[in-house]
Amino acid sequence: MGSETGVAELEESRILEKGRLGPGQMLAVDLENGRLLHNWDVKQEVASRHPYGAWLAEHRRNLAAQPWLQERQLGELELLQHQTAFGFTAEDLELVIEEMAGAGKEPTYCMGDDIPWRCSRTSPICSTTTSNSASPRSPIRRSTRCAKSW
Repeated sequence: MGSETGVAELEESRILEKGRLGPGQMLAVDLENGRLLHNWDVKQEVASRHPYGAWLAEHRRNLAAQPWLQERQLGELELLQHQTAFGFTAEDLELVIEEMAGAGKEPTYCMGDDIPWRCSRTSPICSTTTSNSASPRSPIRRSTRCAKSW
């Protein structure tokens, strides 16, 4: 299995299946039983391992609506620390949270692209930068784009 055409040279007659995964889809390889599990097979198998529906029904708590507070509850540094602790990046805040709060709807944006990675690259292709800013809009962990073939 490869992420793009041409990763491995194979005779066309040995290829059993070709396809493309869509957003939120997955494949799994069961090496013990020699199976390739497609999207819904993976999800059904994982979902059947535990009584998730019963657990949810037993433990879900509904919260009553709360009034919107105009004043800020956290200082900038404390807000930044909370955002960082819960894994929010500046990209999350700008593309997701602001869109949801400002427009009152689910955000729509690209989760990736179809540009193939350069297979023969010997240097690191991804990096994460650190910001020392105490602004709530730029959490400490900022994601950066990964270098593609150029």
